[in-house]
Amino acid sequence: MFANVTTTWWRRLAVGAIMLAVLAALPWVARADGGDASVIHACVNPSSGEIHMVVASRACRPQELALDWNIQGPQGSGVSGYEIVAHQEFLPAGSVADVHVECPAGKKVLGGGFNVETPDDVKVYSSEPSDGRGNIIDHGWNVMVHNEGTVTRQATALAICAFAQ
Repeated sequence: MFANVTTTWWRRLAVGAIMLAVLAALPWVARADGGDASVIHACVNPSSGEIHMVVASRACRPQELALDWNIQGPQGSGVSGYEIVAHQEFLPAGSVADVHVECPAGKKVLGGGFNVETPDDVKVYSSEPSDGRGNIIDHGWNVMVHNEGTVTRQATALAICAFAQ
């Protein structure tokens, strides 16, 4: 009789453990988001902001929301016709000048810079996408320089230009 009670007790314990495991797994299964492999799947916890990617067949936890997005994504803007244009000026001793270069018609300036003949003599005060009169522009580059030397020196403004959509 004692052995029969022990066996019954172990059976009940095993059945209870299995039921508990099934109940614990139900929220995970109930939140499945379909398994579509043409999108990226992730789960986000709104209270913490934590996001983690999951495979298509995996479900989010009960406190998480499913987040899916297109693998392809939107078509981005294009850049073509890339070129570097330059304009060089000769600066008399003691002079200050705006050395300006414009992009070809229809092109936008993506960046720019300068080159000076002798850094000890020619000081650069600004290098920016402007018209040289304080206005920011999208199609040229301006470099303000001062020749502090005693002889004429060169300064070159460079612009990186392209067609940009």
